[in-house]
Amino acid sequence: MREDLRRRLRELGVVQGVRELATLPPRRRVAIEDLVPGRFHTTSHGQCFVVETTYPLGHSHGDLPLSSFLGLSPEVAARVARDDALTSVDLRRVCFLDTETTGLSGGTGTMAFVVGLGFFTEESFQLHQYFLRDPGDEPAMIESLAELLPEFEALASFNGRAFDVPILENR
Repeated sequence: MREDLRRRLRELGVVQGVRELATLPPRRRVAIEDLVPGRFHTTSHGQCFVVETTYPLGHSHGDLPLSSFLGLSPEVAARVARDDALTSVDLRRVCFLDTETTGLSGGTGTMAFVVGLGFFTEESFQLHQYFLRDPGDEPAMIESLAELLPEFEALASFNGRAFDVPILENR
């Protein structure tokens, strides 16, 4: 390559080969507990970090208060969710589930790094967010979820049957 062309490319930031790449400064690691208020849940497999948020039933999300969901008939909920099993479920016993994962394929190595569970109590809507600080925390997170999920009659999720639940079950 002509030297003047090489010089002009270098001035534009184009490099050839790894020897010419600049070393990046080390990133400062920030612990999740320094960013959001939460607590560590201790299990037999270690700890996972959980953020628990309470919303009063009158809290509006969009145009409707959260309590409006509880006013639905089970038949309407089943139609909306396209799940006939909900016709026989007390809507207070539904757990809403969502995951954020390291990939969309669901194959080996795909893990949930955030799992959100939402559910109603007598006086509120609870949102529990489980954060994976490190892959080594995954068994503790799965154990924490396994402790809470049996309390519910049904799961509601946008893509739970096809993606979220299999990701968690296969771990």
